[in-house]
Amino acid sequence: QPEEMEHLQKTYWICAFAVNQHTSICNINPAHNVDSLTKQLYPLCDCNVPKFLNNSPPLDKKGRSIQCELNKFDHMMAIIAREHGDFAQVLAIDQDFGLFHRAWCVAELAEARLLRMPTHVKIPSKNALAQHMEGLRFLKVQDLQ
Repeated sequence: QPEEMEHLQKTYWICAFAVNQHTSICNINPAHNVDSLTKQLYPLCDCNVPKFLNNSPPLDKKGRSIQCELNKFDHMMAIIAREHGDFAQVLAIDQDFGLFHRAWCVAELAEARLLRMPTHVKIPSKNALAQHMEGLRFLKVQDLQ
């Protein structure tokens, strides 16, 4: 029982909840991505929330938008890693290994490596890994979404 109680003290940062897409990309689909189940294009949002992309003013000293939420992952990871020495990254890989085709996700993996952050990978199965291994071996940043 004490071992189970130990897990209740761990903190998890779930990236999926970190970005308000209504302040950035809810009204665009430049890659024409489709829903994996329905095969329909993702519907675009018609909300009137102001959008802030990576180059939207005002900009910081490095030319990045201050109000944009899309360019903060590396900063957040560095702060959390610095303030919580036992912080680790957990990757829950989907069946299609789609995580490795998203630039944001790969950037987080690279940042974790730079920070020497422990990473725990959870894959659906050995078969799924074998099926996608060749594609992972030749992954190119310029091909990511």
